[in-house]
Amino acid sequence: MKQQKNVARRQLDHNSKTIMNDKIADFLTVRYHLMNQKQPVWVIQETMLRFLNILIDQFGTQTIWNLEDGLEQSFKTIGNQVPWQFYYILSLQKTNFMKFLKREVPAVPLKDRLIMVNVSLQTFDEIVTQHLALNWFAAQYRNQPEKLQQLQATQISDLQKSFLNEEGVAWKSVEVLYLNQAIASDKSSLDSQTRKWIAALKQIEINL
Repeated sequence: MKQQKNVARRQLDHNSKTIMNDKIADFLTVRYHLMNQKQPVWVIQETMLRFLNILIDQFGTQTIWNLEDGLEQSFKTIGNQVPWQFYYILSLQKTNFMKFLKREVPAVPLKDRLIMVNVSLQTFDEIVTQHLALNWFAAQYRNQPEKLQQLQATQISDLQKSFLNEEGVAWKSVEVLYLNQAIASDKSSLDSQTRKWIAALKQIEINL
């Protein structure tokens, strides 16, 4: 009887520590902030926290978090609403970010634990550059939707390849091509924190 009571008490304690699915974002955001609070660059911390929440939204109620799918959906959602430097920070932080996801996502105290499926660093950069290419063409033909519809997959692929080199992403090439590219966000609809963040992103330059 005593053993049964102890088992029941431990089960009760376990259940009381679980959270609901709508608290996943809060839990992981706090965990990320605690583990990266020594990050000295505000714009990096702000970018990664914002992206983390966008990524979580894409997974919704899924129990298997496939990062490749999550990145694809997140980047489609983000598009040209941010400058290219947003993607630059993600690429620089990808190793630490994926380590965080691998460690913390399965540890979220849900009744049914989450499973995290990461990608290779190369795949991460390939997805980033593919969307940088897509975003560039989308901005170029913003007022010419018929040309955007006629865009060939080879054109996107060729531009993507120009953004890659043996070391990963050729960020100087990205910077030069995006030099006069305007972002698609309506500044009047942005809160002051977001405007400050985007302004900080746009100040980042590639010194190579």
